[in-house]
Amino acid sequence: MDIKTKFNIGQTVFRMHDNTVQASEIVAIYSHTAGAGSQQSTTYISYRLKDIAKVISESLLFHSKEELLASL
Repeated sequence: MDIKTKFNIGQTVFRMHDNTVQASEIVAIYSHTAGAGSQQSTTYISYRLKDIAKVISESLLFHSKEELLASL
């Protein structure tokens, strides 16, 4: 199985926190497969960022500040 991620370790990403845009560096990537072994399994990708303790879903991170703002 190949898992494709949107971002790489060491890459700077942008996210919203307390209604402000914040830039953070990715330090780890995690994958979780729900329904493994079935035809409808789904793989979820999340990231650990350098400046926060919790893991963030791929869908909440963006390549640029402009991309993030366009998503709002």
